[in-house]
Amino acid sequence: MELLFSNFPPMKTNYKTFSDMFYSMVSQSTELDIAVGYITSDSLVELQKLVELNNLNALNLTIGMHYLERFTKVEYNAALKLNEFLCENKCGEVRLVTPFRYHGKLYSYSNEQGAFAGIIGSNNLSSIVDGGSRVYESSVLLDDKSTAQQMNDFIKNLVKTSTENICDL
Repeated sequence: MELLFSNFPPMKTNYKTFSDMFYSMVSQSTELDIAVGYITSDSLVELQKLVELNNLNALNLTIGMHYLERFTKVEYNAALKLNEFLCENKCGEVRLVTPFRYHGKLYSYSNEQGAFAGIIGSNNLSSIVDGGSRVYESSVLLDDKSTAQQMNDFIKNLVKTSTENICDL
């Protein structure tokens, strides 16, 4: 387990940031399952780049708040484009939680042996891009396989019971 914090003056720390750990874990992964409340269009573009430039066989993104609270047109178009890319390449999909608002922020990393790490905390997907936002975030890297698998199982259950593919909505 490792704590992750933003590092904005005057609250500078020696801890790693969410973004540092997010990218570090992606490079060790073959599958990335994400369940977050909110996205931004630039973060969706970044996710597509991650799939194209890394060894990711699958990227599954579950978006929890936008179905009931609505997307901006730019966000919606970016989500549709990412979903089209993932589906055409048979490497994942974009799904929306439909029966309730899901506000969790879970990032599950897997390799050939299964889930090996996860990040849970306050970081929405926008934290993977440098947007100049000065929102101070706190998260925890969970690196024991048992907890990582629990997180992955939760995301898969959320997807199975409470989501639909964005293109079906």
